[in-house]
Amino acid sequence: MLPTHHPDPELLMDYAAGACSEPASLFIATHLALCPHCRDEMEKMEWLGGTLLDSPTEVAVNPDSLTQVMAKLDQSVPDNGTGRERISGAGEAGPQAQIPRPLSDYVGRSFNDIQWRQLIPGFSEHRLDKLEGVRASLLRIRPGKNMPLHSHDGSELVMVLSGGYHDKFGSFKRGDVAVADAEVEHQPIADLGEDCICLSITDAPLRLTGPIGRLINPFVRF
Repeated sequence: MLPTHHPDPELLMDYAAGACSEPASLFIATHLALCPHCRDEMEKMEWLGGTLLDSPTEVAVNPDSLTQVMAKLDQSVPDNGTGRERISGAGEAGPQAQIPRPLSDYVGRSFNDIQWRQLIPGFSEHRLDKLEGVRASLLRIRPGKNMPLHSHDGSELVMVLSGGYHDKFGSFKRGDVAVADAEVEHQPIADLGEDCICLSITDAPLRLTGPIGRLINPFVRF
């Protein structure tokens, strides 16, 4: 099953331009390893960027530039016969590969080798301490368990790596991306059958909003 929830095009463009932070770059590279659709989009963006850089004519920027660029991304990339290689590290060794290659440099190749820390019953975390300035973690939710109802004091990027979950915004499987901010309140519930494991990157703590969550907020910060 291919991903159906993708990063915003603006974030993909930042990645193509080399303008992402290390945490955001890791997130996008991991998604690209799982998503042929976004790999195709990235190839178009890189082709378009190279074409613009090669252009000898200076063009005045107008307010419709972003719209025009996004429209060009719907066009096909010309086949120049060079067999252009796709994004380095994107793609996996095989259908059973657990951890996408870009992420394996940070956590290893198998979820079985990861040291998990239980936060609450049914919910565990493994911190990616190499990434500074954000809270980057692998989160594991046991089948059928739910996270506490929560909102966000900042922004959150989440991508499913194994299993799946659902909330009021839909169903999310391997490779799917969810973006949340202070306007979003939700309660992800892990699907039955296997652990739901996600990559999560946040720039501020979650804010528990349920009746019990509000009581324990001062003592438990996710």
